[in-house]
Formats: sequence, C-alpha cells, structure tokens
Amino acid sequence: LNEVAPWMRWFDEQGNLIPTSEERLPEEQHRADEEQRRANEEQRRANEEQRRADAAEASRDQQQRRAEALAAKLRALGVDPDEV
Repeated sequence: LNEVAPWMRWFDEQGNLIPTSEERLPEEQHRADEEQRRANEEQRRANEEQRRADAAEASRDQQQRRAEALAAKLRALGVDPDEV
C-alpha cells in the first residue's frame, strides 16, 4: 500500500502492518460480542440446570410426603410399615 499518511505506521518482524486501535475496534467488538453470547448461553444453561434441580427436589419432597402418608395409614390399620 503506497499511501502517504501524516503518522508513522509500525510493522511486526514478519513485515505485517500492525493495526491501529481504531482499525482493531471492529475485531475487538466482535470478540466482546462473542464472549457476551457465550456468557449468556452459559447463564441459560445454569438456569436450566437449576430449574431441573429444583424440580427434582420438589419431586423427592412429594415422594417423601406420600411415603409418610402411606406409612401413617398403615399404622392406623395396625400395620408397622417398618416391619413389612
């Protein structure tokens, strides 16, 4: 590129032009957007996992209450549920 510019440009050891911060901005914005997308996806997964854990706990609680109710009915009928 034979362009005259009022500032000095830098090149790396392989002769590649080092972009200015202004030139890097779109790439940096893209990286930031991708990181945000990944963070949002991870948050969505964490929320879904928490929802599943909460549902499993609610199911266990319901099963425990049902088992206790059935044991109480057996006791009311004169049967010890721990010896059945």
